[in-house]
Amino acid sequence: MVTLSRFKGQEKAEEELGKFVEIRDAELKAANEEIIAAQEHAQSLEQALEYSKGHDKTNIYK
Repeated sequence: MVTLSRFKGQEKAEEELGKFVEIRDAELKAANEEIIAAQEHAQSLEQALEYSKGHDKTNIYK
């Protein structure tokens, strides 16, 4: 009986670990996607800033 009980405990632990790994992987993927989106946004802001440096916005009829 001790062996069966130990087996069930190990089986439950492995199941919990599997759930944890699945959740962790999903969270890492989501975080990576957020980082990529933030980098792309920062890049577009830099481009807009560079563009605005070369254009005078006070007089659009120049």
